[in-house]
Amino acid sequence: MQKKILLFSLLTLFFSANQCKKAGQWEKVFDKTWVRSSEEEKGDGVEVYRTEEYNFPISRGPREAFRMEKDGSFILRIAPADAPVEIKGVWKASGKKQASISLEKNSYIGKTDYIYQLIELKDNMLKIKRQ
Repeated sequence: MQKKILLFSLLTLFFSANQCKKAGQWEKVFDKTWVRSSEEEKGDGVEVYRTEEYNFPISRGPREAFRMEKDGSFILRIAPADAPVEIKGVWKASGKKQASISLEKNSYIGKTDYIYQLIELKDNMLKIKRQ
C-alpha cells in the first residue's frame, strides 16, 4: 500500500512539474487582471493589455479584461452593452508562449475557443495575438 502511495505521489509531482514547465512565461501573467489598452494597439492584430492598476485614459465604456489563474481557470470580462459581463472558462498551456482558452457557451460571443500567443511581457504590459 505504501508503494502505491509513493508511486502516486511521484507521478503527481512529475505531471505538476511538467505542466509548470509548459506554462513557461504564462506564470508571470497569473493572479492579475489584464485590461485591454486599445489606444496602444497598432492595427496588426496584437492586443495590448495592462494590469488594472494602470492609469488608463477615459474610455467610452467598460474595457475588455481577462484573468488567468495557476489552477487553469480563466475569466473573460466583456461589455456587450454598458455593463460588464464575466464569462468563465479554462486555459491550458500548449507551449511556452501559447495557451488554449475554452470559454463556457454564452449568449454574448459565438466563438468560445481561442489560442493566445504571447508576443511580449514586460513590467505591467502584456501583448498577445488571439487566434
